[in-house]
Amino acid sequence: MNRIALLALVVLLAMALPSTLKASSEPEITGFDDLVKAKSRFAETWVRPGADLSQYTKIYPTEALLHLSEDQGQPMRRTGSVVHRPVFDEEHLQKLKEVVSQAVIAELERTGFETVQESSPSTLILRIALLDITTQNGMERLDEATVLFDVIDSETGVIQARLGQRSNIPFGRNRPWEDVGLWAQKAAWDLQHTLRKAK
Repeated sequence: MNRIALLALVVLLAMALPSTLKASSEPEITGFDDLVKAKSRFAETWVRPGADLSQYTKIYPTEALLHLSEDQGQPMRRTGSVVHRPVFDEEHLQKLKEVVSQAVIAELERTGFETVQESSPSTLILRIALLDITTQNGMERLDEATVLFDVIDSETGVIQARLGQRSNIPFGRNRPWEDVGLWAQKAAWDLQHTLRKAK
């Protein structure tokens, strides 16, 4: 996906995602307009000028967001008189969300981050999204997705970085969800590397 298309998607994401913090006294998420282009393992890297991501040691994860490509996600398709029901119905999409979230969190914990459910000076809110998901053969197989991470200071609500890249989603016949988990784990490894190196 080119830069213009990716940026259009992330703008939509910023508008669509609600604040993940529960208490009304906690801050609104701000700072999207202040992000500037940078370099990292991700094809698209946008950071807040002067942000020191290496100071954060805890992650406050939120529920992952999925967004199918506009020509995907039809409840069924018809060839003549035959109706083809998709393999990836709502149940499978929920499974995809769970597998990706669990794999990302597990990898971050494995590499030294602590998972928490409250804000602190050393905590980042983590938003995970799979955008513009495409499938093959009428949703019989996953094809590609743009994985996107927003990392946000949990006390101020200011976004520190937005990291994204598009890639193929492995979905083998023998162990499909394990393959998806490994794919998400690799993205999480790139994320933790970026967080530790960015100053």
